[in-house]
Amino acid sequence: MGYAFEETYQSKERKGLFKIMNIAVKKSFLKGTINVPGDKSISHRAVMLGAIAKGITRVKNFLNSEDTRRTIKAFRQMGVKISVIESECSGRVDSACSDREIIIEGKGPYLKKPKGKIDAGNSGTTIRLLAGILAGQPWTSCITGDKSLCFRPMRRIILPLRKMGARIKARQDNYAPIYVRGGNLKPLSSPHKLEIASAQLKSCVLLAHLYTGKKIELIEPEKSRDHTERMLKYFGANIKVKGRHIILNPDSSLSGRVISIPGDISSAAFFIIGAIITKNSEVFIKKVGINPTRMEILSVLQKMGANVKLDNKSMEGGEPVADISIISSGLKGISIRGKSIPLIIDEIPILTVAATQARGKTVIRDAIELRIKETDRIKSMVTELKKMGADIRELRDGMVINGPTQLKGADLNSYADHRTAMALVIAGLIAESRHSAKSRPSGRGSANGKTTIHDVECINTSSPEFAKILKKLGADISIAKDDPPTLKLRRAGERRLIIAIDGPAGSGKSTVAKEIAKKSGYVYLDTGAMYRALTLKAMRKKVNLRSPKALVNLAEKTKISFKGEKVFLDNRDVSAEIRAPSVSNNTHFIATVPGVRERMKILQRKMGDRGGIVAEGRDMGTIIFPNAHRKFYLDAKIMVRAKRRYKELKEKEYSATFKKVLQDTIRRDKRDSERDIAPLRKAKDAVLIDTTNMTIKEVVQRCQVLTNDKYQD
Repeated sequence: MGYAFEETYQSKERKGLFKIMNIAVKKSFLKGTINVPGDKSISHRAVMLGAIAKGITRVKNFLNSEDTRRTIKAFRQMGVKISVIESECSGRVDSACSDREIIIEGKGPYLKKPKGKIDAGNSGTTIRLLAGILAGQPWTSCITGDKSLCFRPMRRIILPLRKMGARIKARQDNYAPIYVRGGNLKPLSSPHKLEIASAQLKSCVLLAHLYTGKKIELIEPEKSRDHTERMLKYFGANIKVKGRHIILNPDSSLSGRVISIPGDISSAAFFIIGAIITKNSEVFIKKVGINPTRMEILSVLQKMGANVKLDNKSMEGGEPVADISIISSGLKGISIRGKSIPLIIDEIPILTVAATQARGKTVIRDAIELRIKETDRIKSMVTELKKMGADIRELRDGMVINGPTQLKGADLNSYADHRTAMALVIAGLIAESRHSAKSRPSGRGSANGKTTIHDVECINTSSPEFAKILKKLGADISIAKDDPPTLKLRRAGERRLIIAIDGPAGSGKSTVAKEIAKKSGYVYLDTGAMYRALTLKAMRKKVNLRSPKALVNLAEKTKISFKGEKVFLDNRDVSAEIRAPSVSNNTHFIATVPGVRERMKILQRKMGDRGGIVAEGRDMGTIIFPNAHRKFYLDAKIMVRAKRRYKELKEKEYSATFKKVLQDTIRRDKRDSERDIAPLRKAKDAVLIDTTNMTIKEVVQRCQVLTNDKYQD
């Protein structure tokens, strides 16, 4: 963001842990020896199995990431004592240090009922695997997650758990929050064929079957990651695996163990591919997990011609481990599809970057699962790599990439997805200046070859030390910290602030924002008008307002701009038309679509890059400009707000009754405050101003005084 300030890659307060807005990276090569963080999949499972085992489990090299901390917190809520024994961590699981160990005091299979909801954050592994354990508990629980996780499909685990006797309710019978009433489970009919090749689905069903006391045979359509099977066996379960067949026998009680977690090969993949595609690079990665169901990434790279070798193979905690050496290599395009896809599903974003440097065509198919990850990873990678000049196109279930292509520095979006963010950082290692070759990227380029990836806090999800490791290998990166931003100066003594004003309909925020912008000489950004404009276009073109895909496609082909207080839709002034009641009453269909909001967020943040802006809406201070210099939340009594809206409509000669306007206002308040995506709420650091008995002039003066008091010279 234009209003963030640059800092070194390592915060003094939170060593190695991301608390940042963006990463800037320049062309670099990589050399050195590193360790990568502990495997995330194994870290999750170590906590879960240790918690329901009898006795003490000691976990070495535990990955301390956003996701794994969610799993720890969940089991602590259920009465399991989990502590850190590394002195560097000072006994805190939430501290950002490496090489930590945790101690889990197992309770056995039955746990304590938690107080309140269990929050899985952004972790699909936490919510899906934990659902299997919750199904075995003789009480009712609720597990939920963040906005992204609450839009990922859960029916795949809900249906088999219901067949086993768990009573489950979920939003639209497919999405979190999920309410589980467990206990008295019965086994699925054996053999049971799993509908999809998914390690999370398989693990959920296996964990639930521990509570049946019966034998079950599961058959996978394709082989998926087998960490759960290996770890169940290591913890004492009577489990046998032969190809796609898994047999869990009834005498499968679990006992505490000591387990050393190998390095995560999915995390290592970013450094492996970074070394392959950057010239003169040579990297050695120690003690990485080489589970056969995770090795497909190395097999694919070797088929593409990569110089990757394994040394010092051994076994730790039931998992194979090896050192990996990588040297810069030329690559060739290949076809990647079928049974390979479930085994590399997390590595496809970074493989896409490798494919841009491969000679010839690379085709990735059968990867439709990517569209329901933390973001639509097919669309996100195609969109962002195109900005860098890549020859890449989107398929329904994958991508086609032609190479090699010289990538160019650009401003990129992470889509709040950790794997997309890290893949784009690696792409930045090979990016040239936009003037260094004839072709130019379609997005906003960088004259000096710098690539900036915005909103990378998400990297905490799996690899909080990602930037630290890259820096150690010699990458030219810098990080902008997510702290209150420094002030930008337009000319001596004049600050270029971002002022965010939120509030419900009729609170006066639009009028107040316009007045403040006018008095300050700032740009007025009416974000609600952007959604209204898109709604107007959708209604005119008869686009299905209940089709998120159609609305996202429409948003991507729409130009919205401002001149003073006028709003232009595809270069046509629609300032008056977007205020019609018919548009107001349908805007919520548009405003609740994640893809549309993502598109609008990018546009809105670009408008605020240089500061000097007054932005009003419903999520300005919470989502769009969380680092705004001054935030206000305007509100007023419902009757007063309805009267203001009614007066506005009458002045514009729209037919309306006060009763209808009041009903609409009440309905709109409820809809805005309860929606899953960007609900209307006051930012913690916003100043609340009740405008019920205030004139516009008084509200404007109040805002100006508070802003001047905070930022006076």
